[in-house]
Amino acid sequence: MTQQISDVVRYEGAEYDLLPAEPWPFDPSRNGLHPVPINTACHAGFFCEYAVRSGLFVLETLAIGWGKRRPPPFNGRRAVKDKEGGYHVYSGLDLHLRYTGSITVGKGRLWPFISYWRSDAPPYQMVLKLDFSKGRLTSITDISNLLEILKLKDEDKYEDE
Repeated sequence: MTQQISDVVRYEGAEYDLLPAEPWPFDPSRNGLHPVPINTACHAGFFCEYAVRSGLFVLETLAIGWGKRRPPPFNGRRAVKDKEGGYHVYSGLDLHLRYTGSITVGKGRLWPFISYWRSDAPPYQMVLKLDFSKGRLTSITDISNLLEILKLKDEDKYEDE
C-alpha cells in the first residue's frame, strides 16, 4: 500500500502529523465539498493543515481532489490548482472547527520507515494527545514516554520467541 499523505497540525511553533482520529476533525462532504481521489497517496481525496492558535482548533488549508472543474468557494476563499500534485488548494481559511474529541499528533518520525505500526505505539519520537471541546483546547498530554514503554514491551515479546 502506498504511504498516505498526512494531515498536519501546527502547535506551539512545531508541525505534527495527525494520527488516525475518530471522529476525523474535518469532513469536506459535510460542507458541500465532495473530494475525488486523484492518486494512490491520498485515498480520501483531500488532506488538511490545522493549527491550534490561542487555544482554538482551526482549519488553515484544505487540498482537495476535484477533477477538471474548479471547486466552489469555501469559507470565502477560492481554490487554486496546485500544478504539481493536481489538488485544488484553499489557503488562509482560518476556520474555527467546533471539534469535540481527542486527536493524537506525532513529530519526529522514526526513520527508516517502520513497516510495523501498532495504533497504540505510533513510530514518532514525540507524541501528544490533544483534547478539545467545541473547538477549544482543554488538555494536552505528552504520551511519548508511555509509548516508549509499549514499544519496549513489544520488543521484549518478540525477543522471547
